[in-house]
Amino acid sequence: MNNALAGILLYALLQGAVWADSPVQEVESYSLGAAETYPAGANAMLTHQFSPALVFFTATGWRKESIFNAVKTAAGILGQCGIEIQNAELHLLAVPEKFKYYYVPVSRELARIAPFPKPTVYFVKDTLQAAGYDAEAIGKSNSRTRPELRDTVWIAYGARDLGVSLAHELAHLLMDSSEHVNDPENLMREESTPWSTKLDPAQCERMRSTGSENGLLKHVAR
Repeated sequence: MNNALAGILLYALLQGAVWADSPVQEVESYSLGAAETYPAGANAMLTHQFSPALVFFTATGWRKESIFNAVKTAAGILGQCGIEIQNAELHLLAVPEKFKYYYVPVSRELARIAPFPKPTVYFVKDTLQAAGYDAEAIGKSNSRTRPELRDTVWIAYGARDLGVSLAHELAHLLMDSSEHVNDPENLMREESTPWSTKLDPAQCERMRSTGSENGLLKHVAR
């Protein structure tokens, strides 16, 4: 049995064991493959892949169509760095109301109860964090006091320019950096806009190298 298959089977067993008597239940799941994400052949030259798990909750306003559209936008932006969203699995959960909000103590509990493959993107109803950002990425370097949340992204309902915001947070995660830039056309400017989508060669290299070192990206030979 190869390592990838063993990992999938272990995840399935753990999920069943942990979720059996849990207040968190999966209602539906959906898959968005590369063939649906990219125009025909558009991903042929991409060199690095990752497969994020996407999680949203009942009665929060989020719809699978808007999330998948955001994934397609983010995939196009990250593609300029040779990075492919190879597959995205979307999970709809029924949870107690407290888990529908991003708040570190409660969100850590959710991540323990219902573990998903990393990176994981959670689409929540709102944030209760004091800073009140619409979105936050938690990588290796900023997860020491909240290890359950390592390699996760949290996006509140109503976040503007959703596809760009998703790409921005995934780039933070892959670079393992919270840095922003001043260039108004760069993806990593602090405030997202529909036209802030560019990434420079150094940013791309950092995403590929750090993302690979942290186990979030895998190199593919075509």
